[in-house]
Amino acid sequence: MARTYNETIPTDKDWVRLTISDRDVSNAVFDDEEIQAVLDESANKWLAAARLGELLLTRNGGVVWKQVGELRIKFDDSETEESVYRSYLRRLRAYGCFVLEPRPKAFGNL
Repeated sequence: MARTYNETIPTDKDWVRLTISDRDVSNAVFDDEEIQAVLDESANKWLAAARLGELLLTRNGGVVWKQVGELRIKFDDSETEESVYRSYLRRLRAYGCFVLEPRPKAFGNL
């Protein structure tokens, strides 16, 4: 099973890896085939990312730190790492549903 990531984000699989922070292919949680299977059964990449994020939570017990290069940040102590990540997944799911159902037209735009 392959674990690849292209930082130019040419595919939905790469976008999902970026979105759920599973980019380190030497230590990736998901195989490419697993990500593609969830993408294939999901209505869009946002909902696939939310689903894979939930699976990531169950496998790893949540996200502890956010790291970009040398910068490492711990989330606000008033919230747990898991609650922050769950909130992020809710936003992914909400946006995934939003793109499925476009906004109604304003009365004046009919």
